[in-house]
Amino acid sequence: MEPKLENVSSSPPCSYRTSEVRLKEELQQDVQKFKNEIGMLQIDIWDLEKKKVQLQKEINEEKKRHQSNETAVLENLYAVAAAAARLIQQRESGKTENHLFPVGKKEDSDG
Repeated sequence: MEPKLENVSSSPPCSYRTSEVRLKEELQQDVQKFKNEIGMLQIDIWDLEKKKVQLQKEINEEKKRHQSNETAVLENLYAVAAAAARLIQQRESGKTENHLFPVGKKEDSDG
C-alpha cells in the first residue's frame, strides 16, 4: 500500500488568502483612522496656538495698562511729595503763603 501524497502547491490555501486580504483591509482602515486622528490633533494644536497668541496679546496689553497706571501713581506721588517738601521749607523759613493757611481773627465770644 502506497501512502497518499498530500496536494502541496506553491499558493496558500484559499482561507489563508482571504484572511490575509481581510488583515490588509483592516490595516488600511486603521492607517486611515490614525491619519484622520492626526489631522484632528493638528487642527487642535493650531487652535491652541491661536489662543496662545491671543492670550499673549492680552497679557501684553494688560502689562502696558498696569505700567501706565503705575507711572501715573508714581507721578502723583512725586508731585505730592514735592509739594509737601515745599510747604515744609516754607514753614521752616516762616514764609508760608497766607492763602494756603488763612489766619482768621478770633472773635470774642463775650460780645
